[in-house]
Amino acid sequence: MSKNKTSVKKVDHLRKMAEKKIFSDSAVPGFLTSEFDTMHLMSQLQLHQIELGVQNEEMQRTISDLKRTKLALIESEKRYRAVIEDQTETIARYQPDGTVTFVNEVYCRLFGKSSADLVGKGWQPVVYPEDIPVVIAELNKMSVGNPVVVIENRVYTATGELRWMQFVNRGFFDDHGRLIETQAVGRDISERKALEETLKEREQNVLTILEGQVLERTISLTQSNQRLHDEIVERKQVEEQLRNHQQKLQSMSNSLSMIEARERDRIAEELHDQVGQRLILGKIKLDSLASLLPPNQFNNEVEVLNDLLEQSVQDIRSLIFQLRPPILASVGLEAAVQWLGEELKEEYGLQIEFSDDNNPKPLKYEVRSAVFQVIRELLINVRKHAGTKHVKIMIKRETGQMVANIEDNGIGFDRSIVLHKSSKECGFGLFSVEQKIDYLGGELVIDTAPGQGTRVTIKVPLDESGDQHW
Repeated sequence: MSKNKTSVKKVDHLRKMAEKKIFSDSAVPGFLTSEFDTMHLMSQLQLHQIELGVQNEEMQRTISDLKRTKLALIESEKRYRAVIEDQTETIARYQPDGTVTFVNEVYCRLFGKSSADLVGKGWQPVVYPEDIPVVIAELNKMSVGNPVVVIENRVYTATGELRWMQFVNRGFFDDHGRLIETQAVGRDISERKALEETLKEREQNVLTILEGQVLERTISLTQSNQRLHDEIVERKQVEEQLRNHQQKLQSMSNSLSMIEARERDRIAEELHDQVGQRLILGKIKLDSLASLLPPNQFNNEVEVLNDLLEQSVQDIRSLIFQLRPPILASVGLEAAVQWLGEELKEEYGLQIEFSDDNNPKPLKYEVRSAVFQVIRELLINVRKHAGTKHVKIMIKRETGQMVANIEDNGIGFDRSIVLHKSSKECGFGLFSVEQKIDYLGGELVIDTAPGQGTRVTIKVPLDESGDQHW
């Protein structure tokens, strides 16, 4: 606009100079030169007039554009206000100090006031007093980086009813980050809140019921646990009593085994000292009587009686040796086991391979007797059940213990089945054999499996006291 005014002034100035030149040249000689100057001025004047025309056209277009822009802004404002007024949500704008600058028709209807009554005043009076500190605290969280804050609070409507509203507050900031204005778009959420409250009450009721059920279940489980605990305690007491009884029975059984060993010794001694001696004396008497008889009289009868007495003496001696081998007391366990092998070879055909490390193995007689009886029982079991006649026996001294290994190449067995068989099925019964050795402070280990033979290891502590007799 200022540029156009300058051009107009310049054109007027040239026109005035041209007129002045023409008038002055008409009275002054040298007209041709003055005419040229006049034409030059007129040419410049025309050029500036043309420029002025172009600038006028541009100014007219600019004015037209401004008018169209203004009309568009007016139309946009109308449309914006129409949209605002047609909204079902309340819309309000307010300054940082809370002063309301705009409200839509929905906002006015909700609170029963006109726009004139609301604009220029604060928003706080319509808010439930207890919620105002919460609203202010949330609004203070708005920033350039967090321009939107959603707040749910209660308000008083035109009828005085307390309703729940959700306001989406958006702050507008200047280039320096200062809050200029806030726009709040609100909608009624009372039904949702009522539903949430109903759900909350139902959840609380369900929770109360569940807590009651859990409490009842807990009490029931506690009582059941107490009963189970009492039963476990009672069962443990019974098991302890059973273990005590079993230990007592085992102790009695072991004591009976020792008594049995002593009784065998007593019977063997009586057989040797009484029955054996009487049979021998009877045989001597029979021989004396036979010498007094006439020749060829009662020879057959005497011979038969003599054979019977001789066989009885041999049987008594064999029985005495099995009950209490004299060699066990006089020589030791190794010699007694070797003698036992020879006896069983002669009687049952067992092929026993015996070996000894020849180291001293001092044992009390009761230990020697018990180990001897166990080895005898194991060898008899080999004859009855192993399906073989080949046995290896090795006796050695090892770290304060006497160790005896009895090994066969028979059919073997399932230890878990045979271990608890009765003595009628398997002599002493392997369980009794184990307990017998255990009673002596030793250990009996059975290594076997079906088809793989059997290896029994007996370990008993040596007696270093020097007292190896009864």
